[in-house]
Amino acid sequence: MKESNYFIILLYLALLSCSKEIEIDLEKVEPRLVVRSEITNKPDTVAPGPGTIFPQYIPAKLELGLSSSVTDDPTENIVDAKVVLKKNNFVYDTIYYNSTKEYYELFETPDDLPEPGDDLSLEVIYNNEKVSSSAKMPSKVDIISIDTSIYYSHYIEGTGMFSEGTLTFQDPGSEENYYELMVCSSGLYNGELNPLRIKTDETFITGEKHYPSEINTNQYVFDQKSLLFTDKTFNGEKKSVRFYFIIGGYKHSNTIDFGHKTRIYLLRNVTKEYYMFKTSKRTYLLNSGENFLMGASEPQNVYTNIKDGLGSFGVYTHDQEIYFFPKRTIQL
Repeated sequence: MKESNYFIILLYLALLSCSKEIEIDLEKVEPRLVVRSEITNKPDTVAPGPGTIFPQYIPAKLELGLSSSVTDDPTENIVDAKVVLKKNNFVYDTIYYNSTKEYYELFETPDDLPEPGDDLSLEVIYNNEKVSSSAKMPSKVDIISIDTSIYYSHYIEGTGMFSEGTLTFQDPGSEENYYELMVCSSGLYNGELNPLRIKTDETFITGEKHYPSEINTNQYVFDQKSLLFTDKTFNGEKKSVRFYFIIGGYKHSNTIDFGHKTRIYLLRNVTKEYYMFKTSKRTYLLNSGENFLMGASEPQNVYTNIKDGLGSFGVYTHDQEIYFFPKRTIQL
């Protein structure tokens, strides 16, 4: 054995003999109220007719819990709080927990939902605690078109089978906009949407630090359910975004069987605060899974727009397109 190898072994043993366990007494962080709330606009009216697929109503909801970290699930589902909701500086309603739907329902029907430009604020009162937030409904950005012509084309990555789509819209040039793009299936109850795993190769999205990196090993990378981006590279322009989303299929030796599917494509114009909360949370989750020895991780605070609390009062407008894809078998 070479002398250099002997030296390495002796150095390793010396370091082991000098090791010492140190207990770190961290200050206990008291749980705080965590608000998870989203409010959107009323879906567009569609004239009934043969083959018409009506827009998906997205409920305006608020969930409340206690936690010491904005990134954790609340440790308690609080059902006995009072929520005061204001619209354009007038008290709209005082809201209590809906035990049937298992959340605080902020607007009960689609006709009650706010419109672009409305000022919204809420105050949550629980025991001796009170948290609050406010936001303005952003303008609505319409989808111009969605290319679904290659829906049945696919590629396989790990255990996932992905399809492709392209969404085109016109960005308003008079303002700074923040977007969220999603592909969903219909939920099983309460009008909920079921977002599908989604990814893209558009560099204006993948270049942002909240987008999963190739060196990241965190399982969160595989659970991205929306694309978040701004208009800073295309302000005022017509823009097309290509994306890939998970689809269900049964792969055989020579064929793939696709069942009947309804897919809901959504383009959300979100507030800056909504965008900052979601992107900072993703960045935190991604960094927490990286290898610190590579020097890739950095301290990251998760943004919140809840005064005296944690979480997010998320406000956005959205446009949606719904497509039905019939059953099909593809030859490999």
